[in-house]
Parts: sequence; structure tokens; C-alpha cells
Amino acid sequence: MTKGVPTREYWDTITRSWISTYEDMLVIEDEPVLLVPKSIVIRKQAYYYDSSMYARHHVLNFLVTEELRLNTSLVRTKTLKNGEKRKSVNKEETAKKYGAYKKEFLRNFTIEHPEFYEDFKNIASKNIETLSNEVILDEYSYEFYLAIIDKLISGFQNINPGAAQANEYHDHVIATMTFLFCPDLINPVKEQEINSGRKRIDLVYDNAAEDGYFFNLSTVKDIPSSYIFVECKNYNKTLSNPDFDQLNGRFSVNRGKMGFLVFRKSDDEESLIKRCSDYYKDNKNLIIPLQDSDFIEILKQLQNEEFSYGKIPQQNLLQRLTRKIILS
Repeated sequence: MTKGVPTREYWDTITRSWISTYEDMLVIEDEPVLLVPKSIVIRKQAYYYDSSMYARHHVLNFLVTEELRLNTSLVRTKTLKNGEKRKSVNKEETAKKYGAYKKEFLRNFTIEHPEFYEDFKNIASKNIETLSNEVILDEYSYEFYLAIIDKLISGFQNINPGAAQANEYHDHVIATMTFLFCPDLINPVKEQEINSGRKRIDLVYDNAAEDGYFFNLSTVKDIPSSYIFVECKNYNKTLSNPDFDQLNGRFSVNRGKMGFLVFRKSDDEESLIKRCSDYYKDNKNLIIPLQDSDFIEILKQLQNEEFSYGKIPQQNLLQRLTRKIILS
């Protein structure tokens, strides 16, 4: 990060204007780089979320209707063959009258009629598909994709258990889970405060899944899952009841009742599954235990393409563990 780098213009939601400032920014080879969430990256082709689309298909429809209702000078009357008179208003003439494609007009219109923008956003969301890791990396080389996976695998091997590298392990888990589960899980927040700051969760994801495992948690299994929680344990000792209780205590109907307990290793998976099964049977709280070897196994399968599309290894692992926990 470099201090005091001049930004390009960006939108200020408070002043509702474009501004530029000096900020701490990532600079690579003398060029400032702006990182954006992968969940909002899409192809430009067939892009729907655009001001001109908003103006033409939402704002102008309303303005044309108003012109007809008020019977303004833009209204044209045409006599049909059967003698019926039909009134109409040309969209482009209406757009010219109001300057409907100008962003300043659209901003003011939206303030007065927010319901039209909400409709536009709802329709736009159905026309936009988040890109997968593979599609994003199509712009690079396959070797670049494999290098990312190599880096994630080596991180688990090079980070030592213990308090000294606990934060490094935590960050590496964030990087790995975001790589594996985006765009289903987005917006990772580290050390999220809950209960007015009296408690903290190591990591919280927004559940944005539209199909697959994370979508089915609430729709099929009736497990509230607006947020997905993660607790990280960077030690080699066997997990004990307090470790499970800590994550279990974060759950609620409003926040969500599913989370991951991430740790280094265990020689007794059967015991882990039984503990998780007890929490599920008591309160329908779903705790999924994940250890280093689970992450490494998934990453190696991705690296070697040992899967068929639609049955990716991370989904397979979660489904296998969930089935064991619920059916135990």
C-alpha cells in the first residue's frame, strides 16, 4: 500500500456527486490498482445494469404514461381503419424533452421515485451472472491458475501451528475459502462483532448462493443460513467441547445456523462427526469440521481436474460431511 495516491473520480453516496481524493492505494509497477469483489465481476457483453437500460425500460415507460395521462403536446392521435382513435407518445421525443438519459436527471428521478430503481435492480439481478474463478482466469494462462492453487496448498504446509502464526493461518483460510466457495460465499468479514461487540466471530461470509449446497441449506434442509460463520483453530491439540461450543453460541435464527470449524488436523474424524451430530440433533445447528487435509485434497482435485463439471470437489466434500452429520 502506498500513502497519498490521487484517486480517479469515484461516486460519493453521501454528497451524491463524483469526487477525487488522496488515499492509501495498492500500487504495482507505478500503476494504482483497485481491487473489486469477484462477486460483482461480469462480462461486458449483454450487460444489463446500465443507466441507459434503466432510462429506456423503466423511467421512460413512466414518463410516456404521464405524458398520455396529462395529454401534453407530445401526444399524437391516430385514427385506425375502424374509426377508433388511438393516442401514443414517442419514447425518444419524451427522452429529449426530459433529458432522460442524463445521469443527473436519473439521480433526481430516482430520489423522487425509488420504487422504479428497485424494480430495475430486481430485474437486473436476474440478467447478471457472476463469473467463476475459471472464467475470470481465462484472461490469463492455465499455468497462472495452477500457480494460485500451488500457493494455497503450500500455505497449509508452511504455516506452523501455534499462537505466533495464528493470524497468518486465519488469513490463509480466508484466501482459500474465498477461492473455493466464491460466488456462493462473498464479502468475508474478519473478526465480525456481534451482540453489541460483546462477542467476535473469526470470519463471516454473506451467503449469496443461487443454487447448489449453500442455497439448499435453507430451501431444502430448512437451516437458516443468511450468514456463514467460520472459527479457526491454529493448534494441533484435539478439539474439545469449548471449541465447538464457541461456534455453536454464534448461531441464531436471524444470523444463521451453519458454520465451519477450521483446524489443523485430527486422527479421529468419527468422533468429530458425532460431536457435530449432537449439536444438529439438539438445535438443528450445523457445524462442518474442516481440516488442512480437506482443503489440500480439494485443491489437488481442482489442480488435476479430477472431477466432472456440476460435481465439483468442494460441493462433494460438504455434501458428504453434511450427510454424515445429519444421518448419524
